Amino acid sequence: MRIPLVQIAAAPAGDALLRVVSSRHAGVHGRARRDFRMVSRARGSGDPAMSSRNAQLAKIHIAKKALALDDDAYRNILWTIARVRSARDLDDAGRRRVLDHFRACGWRPAPRAKRRHHAGAPHNIDSEERGPMLRKIEAYLAEAKRPWAYADGMARRMFHVDRIALCSPAQLHNIIAALEKDARRHNRYRGVK
Repeated sequence: MRIPLVQIAAAPAGDALLRVVSSRHAGVHGRARRDFRMVSRARGSGDPAMSSRNAQLAKIHIAKKALALDDDAYRNILWTIARVRSARDLDDAGRRRVLDHFRACGWRPAPRAKRRHHAGAPHNIDSEERGPMLRKIEAYLAEAKRPWAYADGMARRMFHVDRIALCSPAQLHNIIAALEKDARRHNRYRGVK
């Protein structure tokens, strides 16, 4: 018995799909084997609309918790604003209206957290000119499990500059080259970008 290579069952948006994969030689005595896997449409699809939907739904549930709404009050708000009983059933306009209502009720989204750097990071790691090179140096140091003091020592030895934060872009480029050479030597190089 031979099963079609791939069959995908139709499913509503956001639900999982059922994928049937056959293998001619799998199993005992050459019987075809069925491999059932649940594949989520939302994850790994790369669909920007789906990620925006998920982000908006997450904000709705965060706002519900922040405003301390019980389930009945929350569902009544959804019904009043969008005529649905579940956030899952909201369309894009409905999600925006619900979020606007929660903002009118006093909810404010928390500001995004600043990007964390390793201890001892230079003060100018987020600068426009040197920032990308310093973040690349940070990646090499993290890969090698070395502190920023190691990079400061490199700046001292190579250029007689006290700290890496004071290096010019050309000097930072040379430090990156040295760290890349070190990573290759110790088989840690993965093409840090």
